Amino acid sequence: MGSRLDSVIERVGDLLALPSQGRGAPSRERIESVLTEGYAEALALDGQRLRLERKIDQVTAHLARGGQTGAEDLQTVMARIEATEKDLAELRKLLAALRGRVAQAA
Repeated sequence: MGSRLDSVIERVGDLLALPSQGRGAPSRERIESVLTEGYAEALALDGQRLRLERKIDQVTAHLARGGQTGAEDLQTVMARIEATEKDLAELRKLLAALRGRVAQAA
């Protein structure tokens, strides 16, 4: 995970750890601010995943043309896609949980 992603996940987790209502509950504005930041990070991860998928297309096309190098590159890119998808799934799950708190916030 990147440091920006770690930071967003930490802030979402911190809000989820607070009471959902009453004393100590986060304000609606605070929740919406963190949600906005989280959605921006999710979009960035989606963009990263798409760039990696294009890289796979390039590497496989190179290999199909008889290129000798690229197999290791392909494995590396596929591992990065897998990690990105895992990060994105975790972030989306947390954001969905936090989104459920908006209606309860004052």
